[in-house]
Amino acid sequence: MLFLILACAKPDDTGCPQVENGTQVGSFDAACACEQPSLTIGTTVIKDGVSTPVLAYEPVSDGRVRMVHGVQGGWHATAGMWLTGTRNIVTLQTRVMFGTTEVSPLSEAYVQLVDEEGCAGSFPGLTLYLFTEESFGDTVPQVLSCQEVEVEICAQDSGGRDLCSTETWTLLPDLADVEEGLVEDCE
Repeated sequence: MLFLILACAKPDDTGCPQVENGTQVGSFDAACACEQPSLTIGTTVIKDGVSTPVLAYEPVSDGRVRMVHGVQGGWHATAGMWLTGTRNIVTLQTRVMFGTTEVSPLSEAYVQLVDEEGCAGSFPGLTLYLFTEESFGDTVPQVLSCQEVEVEICAQDSGGRDLCSTETWTLLPDLADVEEGLVEDCE
């Protein structure tokens, strides 16, 4: 089997094998061919840009992410991801699980990464819409506030690199919901 993989791999300018078949979408720096691909889940923050604020990836250092009560009445959490060793255009799949219940249905997006230094790219601004089954009988913050959920993000590029990562987050309620008395804060 190893022989077949090596036979299909073509060395690039760095001498590292790179397995890619079919039509390739996006760019891939040959210097990145020796890097082990990785995917890290994080969140999104707003940073000052040149003339306007921009979304940026940020790691979740304490495992706690605050839910957002959107203007249309629903709730969501904002994620981001950091990828290394892939093409700059990937297909993303996201999902959030609360125990055995899917509270953010599997969604798929085709995205271009924000180029970062080296062989890395990020994609901030992933919206994880949160729903609960009617059987819970309560609103999203009443069910999910201060609870652990499992966030899964998978990325695939046209070069055959498939990566998945999961993180456990504790969801904090939106502060507006706390102020209105819908739920108590976790802190």
